[in-house]
Amino acid sequence: MENKKINMGIVAAEFNYDVTYAMVELAKEHAKFLNAEVVEVMKVPGTYDIPFGVKILLSKKNIDCIVTLGAVIEGQTDHDEIIAQQASRKVMDLSLEFNKPVALGISGPGMSRLEAHERVDYAKRAVEAAVKMCKIKFANEEEEKEGEEATKEQKIEEPEKERGEWMSAEEFMNKITEGKREKKKIGRPKKKKTFEVMAEKTKKGEEIRGPAKLKKIKDEEKRKIIEEIKKKRNITTKEVMNMFNVKRITAWSAMKELIKEGWIKTEGRRNKTHYILA
Repeated sequence: MENKKINMGIVAAEFNYDVTYAMVELAKEHAKFLNAEVVEVMKVPGTYDIPFGVKILLSKKNIDCIVTLGAVIEGQTDHDEIIAQQASRKVMDLSLEFNKPVALGISGPGMSRLEAHERVDYAKRAVEAAVKMCKIKFANEEEEKEGEEATKEQKIEEPEKERGEWMSAEEFMNKITEGKREKKKIGRPKKKKTFEVMAEKTKKGEEIRGPAKLKKIKDEEKRKIIEEIKKKRNITTKEVMNMFNVKRITAWSAMKELIKEGWIKTEGRRNKTHYILA
């Protein structure tokens, strides 16, 4: 998750471009420092037009997050407040609609041009916010994938039952005539009881094995997991399963609890996912 490249888009207002140009350049520089790549910069006429540009970029698959940049300088009326409020509200709505982070790097309202130049670093803050929210989103998606994989493994597919031959229509009518309807399902073999199967295995000298323990890992066992991570620096879900002879869903649930408690965190992706100390 931490090694995943973050593709960022920037939507900047051209109005008051002496301020927003500096914000764009600072945003590019800081994104590179945070290992994020600015794949597209869209310029719109003014701050009020930013949401339209945000919606266009959010619809693109190669965009993970967006930074909005603008400077709303105070005028002789309350026009600057209307612009800032409407733009910020719609930007938040679009972020929730597309499930992608959109950071607010719009300074103002109620500021002078000198104050706008002093607040150019809003661009830097917006980039940091977008990157952090992306990492949270990626971590949550990874956790959901692990949960789905564990749930799939927990499901036990029932073996397809053998069916006997079905009687012909003539035979079935004869049984009705004779008044000898079968109460049991036709063609279904009688299933052996558990104790009968165990008795047969005992006679053959076969080892009787029970299912893997399906229980909740206790607190003292969780401490053993933490000690094991301290020794080896990391641990996988499979290693936890082997430590306590439990199923994947049980091991995964214990690791999820340790993550929530702040003891450990995940590292790596997909088949290379493991846990380290937080």
